[in-house]
Amino acid sequence: MLVYPTQPNPTHPHRGEDDFSSRESSPATRTRAREVPSPPTAGGEEAWKGRIGEGRERIMEDFYVTIPYGAAVLGGGVAGYLKRGSKASLAAGGGFGGALLLAGALSARAFARGHPGGSLFATVLQTVCAVALTVVMGIRYIKTRKVMPAGIIAAVSALVLIFYIYKISNGGNKVYVPVSAE
Repeated sequence: MLVYPTQPNPTHPHRGEDDFSSRESSPATRTRAREVPSPPTAGGEEAWKGRIGEGRERIMEDFYVTIPYGAAVLGGGVAGYLKRGSKASLAAGGGFGGALLLAGALSARAFARGHPGGSLFATVLQTVCAVALTVVMGIRYIKTRKVMPAGIIAAVSALVLIFYIYKISNGGNKVYVPVSAE
């Protein structure tokens, strides 16, 4: 069985205290993690899925997509400038890539602080950037029929936009619910 490190360790010198006792928290807000059961030998995936988090599925948080996506857009803008000397590519890649990196950082920060809906500003910013890149690069691909970079960026942005819409429709990033003190 796996045990989260925040559970009291019976052999630890400070029995009953969590491993993070140095941070300030009242006994009412202090939480304990649950034990994660071993996978069942019979019953398949459905039996296992129902045990973790009372039936909640684990879904990837949006910042796991936004940060690499922003870095790729930023890198593409820099590469366009270095290869062709395109200042427009540098400005667009830097602007959209920087905005996406900012949105990813804000979303990760909201997730780490336990805000279940995440940062509203980050959600709006990353969605607007994905829509703009999908539309602009899609139009550019239709006009020029060049797969690189317009077609690739339009396709990746469309996939990322679908992911963002899915996350928004499911209520954003999931924050793990603490176990009530017994």
